[in-house]
Amino acid sequence: MTVDYRGAAGAPGNGTFYGMQVARGVAALLVVLFHASLTLQARHMTGVFDRGGIGVDIFFVISGFVIYLTAQGKPWRTFLARRLARIVPLYWLFLTAKLALIVVSGRDPTGMANDPLYLLGSYVFLPLRSVYPLIGAGWTLNFEMYFYVIAAVVLGMLPARRFAMALTLYMGATVLAGGVLRGWTSAADVPLLGLLSPLCLEFLAGIWIARYWGRGRRWPAWLSGVVIGAAVVAIAIGPADLHYTPWRALYWGIPAALVIAGLVQLEPVVGFRRWTLPLLLGDASYSIYLAHTAVLPLFDPLVRRLPPYAVLQGAALVLGSAVTGVMVHLLIERRLVRWSSRWLGLRARPPGPAAADSGVTKAE
Repeated sequence: MTVDYRGAAGAPGNGTFYGMQVARGVAALLVVLFHASLTLQARHMTGVFDRGGIGVDIFFVISGFVIYLTAQGKPWRTFLARRLARIVPLYWLFLTAKLALIVVSGRDPTGMANDPLYLLGSYVFLPLRSVYPLIGAGWTLNFEMYFYVIAAVVLGMLPARRFAMALTLYMGATVLAGGVLRGWTSAADVPLLGLLSPLCLEFLAGIWIARYWGRGRRWPAWLSGVVIGAAVVAIAIGPADLHYTPWRALYWGIPAALVIAGLVQLEPVVGFRRWTLPLLLGDASYSIYLAHTAVLPLFDPLVRRLPPYAVLQGAALVLGSAVTGVMVHLLIERRLVRWSSRWLGLRARPPGPAAADSGVTKAE
């Protein structure tokens, strides 16, 4: 869904950061590629593409960027309502569908679907029993919703000029507290402790990138190329399996922030708006992210019939996930956002080429 900031300070003339949208699509495909490699690895066809997990870190940085610019001049209720309209309906649809499938089939891969507190946590974006909700990929949405709520509280309590600094102080303090608490216990024992992860600092990176841009700070295009290139090299040569470690914010969060900072600076000079297919994938990134968790196990039996080459079967899994996600976006997600926006009393801007925001990111 296109990152649209009409009226926000520092936004492009038409209110859209097309480069950011391209980044959304790439981030979604990286996550799909990571999970597709897990599917193939289970059949001993390839190793695991761990670095695909950085797609989540890119989403978190983008979310911070989106939060900062879209919060400017908005009442906290409007800000939070827009976030809910974008994130909740589609997620609840997938969550309910998975729960229904578990009930009908009697097969519960989580082993916790009969735990009311676990199900409640899955629906309200709180890790009450486990850091992973019923839809495993939804762990990232717990972070998204946590940050949205804190941002809304800060927005309601302080003037806009204090927004970035107040969030930084709060998140910095809670991340430090989380580090201390992890010395006594773990997120496995107290799942809510997982929300005090250094991953929250990635949202802050996006906020400060937006603040820097909004103040009219620019640098030359060649420097953006150097910054993005350095980030890609850092990802390639750095550690791979960082998914559940505190070091993730360092080794993946910083490169993700550099990529987004570089793309924002390139917006006025690169014709991202003409990149039709990447922009479509960016529009559908939230749907791709949610749908691929169901698509991969469904498509795997079909993909097995292809010649036994990891590249071929992996490409088929990624392509199937992307196409399904685009269809979900066009046929379901856009309608859900319109309906939920009206129900919440918002002026509806259906996600697509004209506007909007995703959860994983994923604006107004």
